[in-house]
Amino acid sequence: MVERTMPEFPTQQCVGGRAVTGAGDAREVRSPSSGELLAVVHDASAADLDAAVDAAQAAQRAWFKAGPGGRMAALRAMAARIREHADELALIDACDTGNPVSGMHFDAMLAATLVDYFAGIATEAKGETIPQKDGRLTYVVREPVGVVARLVAFNHPLLFACIKMAAPLASGNAVIIKPSEETPLSALRVAQLCADLFPPGVVSVLTGGADLGAAICGHPRIGAVGLIGSVATG
Repeated sequence: MVERTMPEFPTQQCVGGRAVTGAGDAREVRSPSSGELLAVVHDASAADLDAAVDAAQAAQRAWFKAGPGGRMAALRAMAARIREHADELALIDACDTGNPVSGMHFDAMLAATLVDYFAGIATEAKGETIPQKDGRLTYVVREPVGVVARLVAFNHPLLFACIKMAAPLASGNAVIIKPSEETPLSALRVAQLCADLFPPGVVSVLTGGADLGAAICGHPRIGAVGLIGSVATG
């Protein structure tokens, strides 16, 4: 039997690049395999969501102006950080989901690979140029949406959180991730690990249940929402 040192499970939201205790209700996070209490995480409140959106809007334009090369470098560094901490992240997800550590280690390495992939296409978000009469040109310039939210599912929490944030970040958006309330720990840990790689506010992680999901979907300053989940969830 392989003995592993249990990681320290994160409990705080990531809002504007800072770790903050959610102002919502306390929620127990338990391992489905053993019933063990892993952590108590306070849900994000409506005020926490507003603060994350404020920080995202304040940081997003500078993030876009960093250019494809700057965004690519930050995402490459994120992928390297995930690989460096793959054992820890795999153990967090194994405890949180009940899946085998080996499977969650595969998820961590795949997450790093896919973040690298989206880093590589940061320079490929190209517009179109259409010749018109009299030497004129019609051209398309691609611009970011602004603030993008992602709601991710419980069964592959690290993998889903990483790959759903990578494409919007590569395109110059700020991102708010809401992991499943059942498995929030690895997304919170990634936010800790990568906090220094992005301008404060570009990446936030908020935890909570259906009420938070509904608030995100109805927020007037969030430009796009994507999810991983069932048709009923959508």
